[in-house]
Amino acid sequence: MAIAKPCPHSSSQVMTSRREENPIPIKQQFRKRMKRKKNKRRRRRVKKKAETKSQPCRFPNIPEEIIVEILSRLSLNSLSRLRCVSKQWYSLVFDIIPKVTGRNMVLVQSISRSGTPTFHSIDEESHETQVRRPWEKSIPCLSKKESIPPIFFGSCNGLVLLNITDDLFLWNPITSYFKKVLSYNRLADTSYSVVSGLCYDSLSDEYKAVVGLSHDSPLYGGEFVKVGSFKSKNWRMVGLPYAVGTVQSGPVINGSLHWYGLKKNSGRFLPGPQIFYFNPDLNTFKKIPMPEPKHKEEGDMIFGLGVLDGCLSLVRHDNPSNYKCHRVEILTRKEYGMKKSWTSLFIISNLTLRHWDTLEPLCYTKNGEALMKVSSYHNGNTMRAYNVNDSLHREISNYIDAIKYEESLIAPTGYDWEEEELRGEATYTDFWYGTLVKYKKIGNGSWKIFEERDFEQQNSEEEDELETDEE
Repeated sequence: MAIAKPCPHSSSQVMTSRREENPIPIKQQFRKRMKRKKNKRRRRRVKKKAETKSQPCRFPNIPEEIIVEILSRLSLNSLSRLRCVSKQWYSLVFDIIPKVTGRNMVLVQSISRSGTPTFHSIDEESHETQVRRPWEKSIPCLSKKESIPPIFFGSCNGLVLLNITDDLFLWNPITSYFKKVLSYNRLADTSYSVVSGLCYDSLSDEYKAVVGLSHDSPLYGGEFVKVGSFKSKNWRMVGLPYAVGTVQSGPVINGSLHWYGLKKNSGRFLPGPQIFYFNPDLNTFKKIPMPEPKHKEEGDMIFGLGVLDGCLSLVRHDNPSNYKCHRVEILTRKEYGMKKSWTSLFIISNLTLRHWDTLEPLCYTKNGEALMKVSSYHNGNTMRAYNVNDSLHREISNYIDAIKYEESLIAPTGYDWEEEELRGEATYTDFWYGTLVKYKKIGNGSWKIFEERDFEQQNSEEEDELETDEE
């Protein structure tokens, strides 16, 4: 019986010959194996994640009342992170947040060795914590401005208003909320001196920027105050009978922004300072009764306004004729609408301040010290903690800018300036001495006037005297 011989052109021989003719490179084989393993691991993770989500987060043998009590002792910063654990945690945290009072914090800005701005916060225990820069998400509108240190324009309800060239941004350091809300072309002109603040209009449900600008030349408007509305995107002029160049910014208390400055054309070489506040609902200023001056003829000198225990506080010197000061008094206003509501808190000695220096009370620490922001022409800017009992003080940090804020989880909506700018449609209206001017930002970052007309003024832009708060 004859044995059949294998066909010389069988399939196995053909496949072998093909592999020999076109061998798969070793690197390609390795990549394919690694890709298969990677896909396998990814499928396992997706399956495990789906199983975890399907199972509710439970707390075995722990009553919900105890869990709520534990969570209520945490800071808002910790609660904001715990909301992302599960739906059950989100529901618990959502009910707890209104009961938690935000801590008083101080946001400090410094410059790193590479020249970029860095931020850190100081809490009521004087602990410093690094804060991530708000534009770490590579926002397109800041790609060319990352090395420019922002200016703190004010804080309100846990939000900080930042200024970079001619742009304004709202930032919540706790939630990392960060959004461009408005622009104003005159802010990019460094020949203006600027005083600013942030406040909330409860009637229109929007935040507003209050900016006082002062220029040596009347051709640039001289001295004026503008209020920028983030939703309506306009800048309106507000009358203020005080020299804007002498005005210093202050805190927001009871929803009102507080400033102080010197009266225009008072006829005195050193006119006494006056504290006034801005009502965001009415867009008007009102002055506050001042404490009785210790120096009847020359009055007192104010070195700064701040907040202590939730009340308006001021730092004063009772001898303005002496340009050097080694002793200041801290007063607080316990009740609004009362002429004699100013109360002396404590006296700080063993320091040297000059007329152009500032000393701003920020908050009390848990060990009883008063945290203060000191800006000195000769000694630079420092954060100091003053012991109110023995007048001793210690330096905490150096800074180029610092501002006090309260922790909150507020993230306002309805501001679409950033989206309009990306589409090339960002415009704002400037009411300028009886003229309505509309500006539009063009491709190279400059501004173009595309509408200009007269308008009838509803309120006087110049006032001779402010009403006194006598509520």
